[in-house]
Amino acid sequence: TINAGSGNDTINIEGVDGSFSANLIVNGNAGSVLVNFQTTPTNIGTGALTVSTDLIEVLTTVTANGGITLQPEDNAAAIALGTAVANFRLREIELTRLASTGTVTIGRASGFGPINIADSVDGNLNLSGESYHLTLRGGTLTFGAGLTLGSDRVLTLQTGAITSPHLGTDVTIGGSAGRA
Repeated sequence: TINAGSGNDTINIEGVDGSFSANLIVNGNAGSVLVNFQTTPTNIGTGALTVSTDLIEVLTTVTANGGITLQPEDNAAAIALGTAVANFRLREIELTRLASTGTVTIGRASGFGPINIADSVDGNLNLSGESYHLTLRGGTLTFGAGLTLGSDRVLTLQTGAITSPHLGTDVTIGGSAGRA
């Protein structure tokens, strides 16, 4: 477990070796905290990764086959995926740097902040090359872009109301066993 101090902090994670194979918990605690996965890949094998923070950057591959949970510290914090804007934000390239044979969960179980999916590049947040299932947790979910998952993946929405001002398909899952 890595805990930030009180106040504004940056936690830089410069790689963890795959032979570590244990759970890793990173807590931002009080203040404005950035958790930054830097240039050396992090691989905790069959372990699970849980990160609770205000701000996150994923600059390299992060592997946790026991699942990955990325969540804002505050239950009311907005979550942005793709090109949407919020303090707790994961761009498409960052989502493609996450690797797990389990589930990637974004948001807190007790969270009620809005989640916005947007992509100003091609109108689709493309995660079709990823092997993980995806769970989104929070308040109102807005599909400002489509979301594509890999073949036979599962999308779980533990959110409030779902809106879709997007004109295309909101969710696409390839294969015959994929489901939302």
